[in-house]
Amino acid sequence: ADLNKDGKITPGNNTLDDHGDLSIIGNSNPRFSYGINLGLDWKNFDLSVFCQGVGKRDGAPSGNMFYGISGGIWGSSVFVQHLDYWSPDNPNAYYPKPYLGTNEHSKNTQTQTRFLQNAAYFRLKSFQFGYTLPVEKKIKFPIEKIRFFITGENLFTLTKMNKTFDPETAFVGAYGSGKAYPLRRTFSFGLNVDL
Repeated sequence: ADLNKDGKITPGNNTLDDHGDLSIIGNSNPRFSYGINLGLDWKNFDLSVFCQGVGKRDGAPSGNMFYGISGGIWGSSVFVQHLDYWSPDNPNAYYPKPYLGTNEHSKNTQTQTRFLQNAAYFRLKSFQFGYTLPVEKKIKFPIEKIRFFITGENLFTLTKMNKTFDPETAFVGAYGSGKAYPLRRTFSFGLNVDL
């Protein structure tokens, strides 16, 4: 949009005094970060739950993981969602018409309000359930306590972000959004023995 009303759409001199038609949109700093740690013990059972998240954050995805074709064949990634691009038959597409190896590509990948993401999230970070076997104290036995447990990490996430990205790692890394490994969902079980 021609925000400075000079009849052209330009970035001006890209300075604070002459920013042309550029304007600040969104805020990528987490405004409300939170964590919740819950624990429960009942008889020989124990449970611990840790949740974390960000209540308000804006994210502007960048790079080929979001936009797909990125101006050259060596840095391009095309996923199923990138097939929803503009054409005369698909004028209401999510993505603009892709260009490969032209200056037009960089215009399509400018930060803009259309692609600004709500990067808030809630994640069940860890969950552990355990059971401690009662040990009979009347007999001489070298074991004080035996505890079995099962643990899950990164079990589920609630977010409105594009499914390509993990909201916790989406905007880290030097090569654009989505180029950091997402946090894996893991399950483990174990045994604690106190002597």
